[in-house]
Amino acid sequence: MHAWDEERVETFVGKERYACMLPAMKRILQIPCYLYIWQFLEDARKDNEFATPVDLMKEWKTQIIQHGEQKNIHADAIESFLNALLSLMQETPCVPEMALPGNQQVQEFLISENVLYRNEGCLAFVHQSMADYLNVECWLQDILHRKKVEELLPSYNAQGPEYRVRLQMLWQVLLRAGTTLFLDRAESFLSSKNIRYYYKCTVWEALGQIEAPGEKIIAFIQAHWNEDVWRETILHRVFWGHSAFIRQYVTAGFAASWADPTALWLLRPLVTSDQAFVREAVLPYIGKTPENDRNILRLFWMQKSGTSNG
Repeated sequence: MHAWDEERVETFVGKERYACMLPAMKRILQIPCYLYIWQFLEDARKDNEFATPVDLMKEWKTQIIQHGEQKNIHADAIESFLNALLSLMQETPCVPEMALPGNQQVQEFLISENVLYRNEGCLAFVHQSMADYLNVECWLQDILHRKKVEELLPSYNAQGPEYRVRLQMLWQVLLRAGTTLFLDRAESFLSSKNIRYYYKCTVWEALGQIEAPGEKIIAFIQAHWNEDVWRETILHRVFWGHSAFIRQYVTAGFAASWADPTALWLLRPLVTSDQAFVREAVLPYIGKTPENDRNILRLFWMQKSGTSNG
């Protein structure tokens, strides 16, 4: 799932609308599957500011339910049909119509809403991300009944890429549900020997999207920081490019000072977006040693060079 560049998204969305979007929304729409969903939203909904892909998917489903009610199709009928379809899709990606409940009105409605498509007597989701989100809603109910995340996944050898997007969505939902619930399930997940490494990385990817990490989140990261298996992942998935975490890198003890080479490396994207903070961070170390001066000069020079080359 390769991200589109900003120029391509801007062309698709429209220059004026794109200019009004917050950075989080722009990042979401760089992922083609979410841009695909976004295009089906009503105009008024398109201008909502979604902080995560889950927010976008939730709005998409709300729209479907409301459209159904306008056509006298109850939400319960839609939910029941989708749950039956999801259950059958555990065995096959395209389900024969004769295997589904005989509610033709719901079927035709979901096809008209670009949720499902029909092909040679079978039904399937127009896009996999739709099925992923609906599956996550089912997972959440299991988790609220005290199930662990690792218990929802297939065995180690059967853990393919199709579950990764669902996991990313699930962690976002759990973060919204509460830090304590998220951290409890994340700790168990990371320590499980039955989960593949690249599945576990979804925990750190979700954390990197937090706009205002609190003490519990920082403490969780600190607890895993000295584990060789996670340090580089945390650095790249949680800290890099995320101002809210970068600002705490030194004060939370991940480095002794901003003169640390890794700390300076993390400051690079902030040179243009938060230059006042960067200057305040490095000012105490200017003129202390020739090495510090070279590294700090390189920080600003590299950013200037990269900007001029762009």
